[in-house]
Amino acid sequence: MQKEKIIIAGDHKTYDLKKELCNYLTELGFEPEDLGAYSTESVDYPLYAFAIGDKMARGWYRRGIVLCSSGIGVSIVANKFPRVRAALVHDEHTAEMTRKHNDSNVLALAAGELTPEKAKAILKTWLSTEFDGGRHQKRLDQITDIEKNLMRDVYGIENGEVKISASLMCGDQLNLLEETNKLVNAGVDLLHIDIIDGHFAANISLNIDHVFALRSHTNIPLDIHLMVTNPKDYIERLATAGADMITVHLESEGNLLEILKEIKSRGMKAGLAINIDTPIENLYPYLEYTDIVMFMCIQTGFKATPFKKEVLEKIRAFNNFIKDKNYKIILAADGSIGPRTVPELYNEGIRIFVGGTSGLFRQGSFEENIKNLRSHCH
Repeated sequence: MQKEKIIIAGDHKTYDLKKELCNYLTELGFEPEDLGAYSTESVDYPLYAFAIGDKMARGWYRRGIVLCSSGIGVSIVANKFPRVRAALVHDEHTAEMTRKHNDSNVLALAAGELTPEKAKAILKTWLSTEFDGGRHQKRLDQITDIEKNLMRDVYGIENGEVKISASLMCGDQLNLLEETNKLVNAGVDLLHIDIIDGHFAANISLNIDHVFALRSHTNIPLDIHLMVTNPKDYIERLATAGADMITVHLESEGNLLEILKEIKSRGMKAGLAINIDTPIENLYPYLEYTDIVMFMCIQTGFKATPFKKEVLEKIRAFNNFIKDKNYKIILAADGSIGPRTVPELYNEGIRIFVGGTSGLFRQGSFEENIKNLRSHCH
């Protein structure tokens, strides 16, 4: 039977206790994964609470442990993340209750107030206690509903704000991390990652390994565009890799309704991309489970190709349709996004602009180019 992996992290003051708890977890039959700190050299606790909260929120682990002197600060940080229920525990009784009643998945410990023996007793009780369910499940469901409502506007796109998503396939592929850091510092809103399988479109671009790698370097939302024949094969791995949004093509194969439902069930935004020649009516059966519709403005799968002006009429017609039906769907555009095309696209209702060769990866700094793109949204 495979051992459960449990992540653990804490600042420099908790280093010794954390080492003891890692050894104790191993004794209890678990596999601890230490996220730091790795020495007694002074560091700040939010970094380590962030590491725990981020990985728990993405569903990579079932349970985690986080420590600081009082336990208060790390519990506050961890609870900033969706789907994280961090409990600050000082004794075995509370450890039992927070598992039985709250189904807590992160244990916050006050390393400055607990002896190693006391901390181990709390940890053992917490790990061995199961959630009671029953009437407590109703309350957890209420918490989940509140959380969903609060997270609805997490990307800031449901209130009509313009967002710039940087198409990384247009960047310097030999220096992609450096490019990404520059984009983040310049104020880009999303990182757009094109995954192309060579069949759906006659090209090859980035892959799931890029998503894994980028997720560990930035908290900017990762906007995944699947130009693949069978998108279902990618959803689970992309969720594990840390994707925030997945857009699949209307023209791809498989049960699109089930694919969109799966994306949303894993806590990600679900998008549909539509090619130039595909009628907008083909979108209609899927709109209940769609957060974003992205209009391709160029030949799918290739950068630096001409803008297809006929897309403007399609966007206008679709925007009128969703307004009439009261669908809350964000409109995005991908391909040849630059100062010449942004004003017309914005006027037709586009609010996410995927910046590539035409508007972002061009002469001038990223900061200047992002400001320039935004300046044409009026």
